[in-house]
Amino acid sequence: PWCHSPPPPPHRDDPLGNGMPKHTICGTLEEALELLRADEETVLELSSHAKIGDKGATAIAEALKSPGNAKGRTKVTVVILPRQGIGPDGAAELGAGLNKNLDVTELHLPNNPIGYEGVKRLSEGLAAPWTKGGSKPGNKALSVLGLKSCGIESHCGDCQMCRFSPHFPIALLDVTSLRMLDLNSNNISDLPLQICEMPHLVGLDVRKNPLDNIPHDVFVTAREGHQ
Repeated sequence: PWCHSPPPPPHRDDPLGNGMPKHTICGTLEEALELLRADEETVLELSSHAKIGDKGATAIAEALKSPGNAKGRTKVTVVILPRQGIGPDGAAELGAGLNKNLDVTELHLPNNPIGYEGVKRLSEGLAAPWTKGGSKPGNKALSVLGLKSCGIESHCGDCQMCRFSPHFPIALLDVTSLRMLDLNSNNISDLPLQICEMPHLVGLDVRKNPLDNIPHDVFVTAREGHQ
């Protein structure tokens, strides 16, 4: 449901089919950073031709972490970064950049080589507590996360990073604010059933994954318990 269709025109109406307002499509990283500085639009979308990579993702993360206006808030509520060559390092920076962001409610990263490691690090960045004692939780604003075609698959099973859950980056379950999660078109073979216990999740797209524990082509409505 959150598929991105390249190449985009200069402006687009509702690119994700979910009521998205008309917005500018940024052709370069510089244009994206200027859009964030201007703080006039609610959607930040980069053309799939921009190819900003991890360095560009880091720059956007820093801009989202420290908005330039006096209130420390931003008008941007939706971030769409398709086919940018963002890997695990860039995903980790985006998670950290959005950790205390109170405005961005949707993050779409389709067709980026994020993989198991990147999803884990993105999730850890989003969910990290604001204080050492953990009294203030991490991001509670993000409700939609799009990870379609991000190369998510089982890890080695032998390293510290994945020894407790080699088939799925379990840290994703700690992003408890999510209502919609798009994992379409990855290589996930096993889905933890605890995902249906995420408190706000109502939609989970796991179509086009070689899943062993649920039907292959299904849109799971998590709150209703359809598996």
